[in-house]
Amino acid sequence: MSNRKRLLSSMAAVLLLGSVLSACAKENNGSNASPGSSSTASTGSSNGSSNAGNPVELGLFYNGAWYTFPEWGSNTISQMVTEKTGVTLKFTKPNADDNQQFNLMIANRDLPDFVVNDMKNPTYNKAIDAGLFEDLGPLMDQYAPELKQRMGDDYWKMNAAADGKNYTINSAEIRPSNLDRFLPVGPWNPAPLIRQDIYEALGKPKIDTPDDLYNVLLQVKEKYPKISPLVIGNSKFPFTAQPFGYEFFIASFGVEMYYEKDNKMYANYKNPKYLDALKWLNKLYTSGIITRNDIALTDEQRKSIIDSGNVFYQVGSVGTGYQFPENDKSIKYVYAPMFPDATILQQNSIGWAGWSISKTSKHKKEAIQFMSYMMSDEGEKLTHFGIEGKDWKMDNDTPVRTDEYNENIKNDLEYTKKLGTGAYWFNLDLYDHWIEGGEMKKNPEQKEALDLYLPHKNLKLYMLSIEPGPESEEATILAKATSDFNAAFPTFLMAKDEAELEQRYADFIKKMDDMGMPKLEALWTENANKMRKSLNM
Repeated sequence: MSNRKRLLSSMAAVLLLGSVLSACAKENNGSNASPGSSSTASTGSSNGSSNAGNPVELGLFYNGAWYTFPEWGSNTISQMVTEKTGVTLKFTKPNADDNQQFNLMIANRDLPDFVVNDMKNPTYNKAIDAGLFEDLGPLMDQYAPELKQRMGDDYWKMNAAADGKNYTINSAEIRPSNLDRFLPVGPWNPAPLIRQDIYEALGKPKIDTPDDLYNVLLQVKEKYPKISPLVIGNSKFPFTAQPFGYEFFIASFGVEMYYEKDNKMYANYKNPKYLDALKWLNKLYTSGIITRNDIALTDEQRKSIIDSGNVFYQVGSVGTGYQFPENDKSIKYVYAPMFPDATILQQNSIGWAGWSISKTSKHKKEAIQFMSYMMSDEGEKLTHFGIEGKDWKMDNDTPVRTDEYNENIKNDLEYTKKLGTGAYWFNLDLYDHWIEGGEMKKNPEQKEALDLYLPHKNLKLYMLSIEPGPESEEATILAKATSDFNAAFPTFLMAKDEAELEQRYADFIKKMDDMGMPKLEALWTENANKMRKSLNM
């Protein structure tokens, strides 16, 4: 998926809230509630918050200098959320992504009501160890039981800290209870694309298997000398990330992020299929389909070649199918089929950013109830889709954009900014996947992509977030292994023949094992088994 980063928020209702809610409950007894939005009743949002006229301001620190939140209240959705919850947010962030500011806040034990942080950032566990985040369990039991129920037991098990407590709402999180909304194909996913005019001129030959594609690429090389048969790009070769660049072809041979054998987890380059993929890529090199320069392409160079249209086959994305290169609108790229064993639709983590309530907050009740509204069905649809009936509607059981919304974004480039959809991301619960799926099903071309790629989805929940903690010995091993892997990968491709490739590959595996890879693999296995146990798998 493009790697988008997600963030957090807060909520309110003060003095007299208990009596107001009691009155609201009596007034609303027997009224119809929308499915999945039980938090509305507990926050009083069906009739507006008791704080709506005098909202409570909650502070939110996002530990990421790169992200810019629009000011709360500057768009329609944030205004509507305040009307529902009686809460406004004040955002702060560091000046640089070096953790200095957050480390100082931890040392001074001076945090705002909310903190949003990458859960892989070492400062995340540092704040927990310092006792600076609230355990959400007791807060939910007292003030927001509907939040605890809605997220489901699996969610809390999968996201529990080492001490078994829950200190965060995890954005973009995948769990069994939300898989009905999780479409593992979106515009951000990798996709093979071919230049339509050349493919048709060749007689639309089969390109279903690695051998098929190799033969077609040879034809392109011979018949169109000014055209690059294949552009892959990406000079980095991480082996635990979603498969783009060269990793896309590795995954196309059926290689997963981890090699699972006898219920144990190993580095994926130990999968025999990995060597098959390397041999295929090496054959592309020795036959001149790709060159040393191709292997070393920067992202900018790759983009320049693609923009020119002088390439037959490229690893693009679902969102770039049936589009034209920037410099030649007479050329069109269309979707190509996947190899039979391809397993491209993978995830490597449960989620991304943790949204926590600080122990120093003077508004814990308001904060957890704000979380509850934002994570409710009503809150998520509002913040991710916009206004029902105006910006979106339900098509059977799938949300889709309305004609009015599509017309508005066509006529007003600032429409989504004014509306505020997706502006904050702290409550992301895969609702964006849900509506993306609805839109893709409406679009004949992207529906084609769904039909091509969904059979290759590969989502194994027990493989999610099994990586080591950021300051552990295993994390050091992983960082060194990744660096060495990046250096070794091009040498595999540029081997003079299969025999040399096999020797380099065997030498690399031994080197990694001597460096400590079995220790990291043991941790992966341990963490995967814990995940299996927590999910009863």
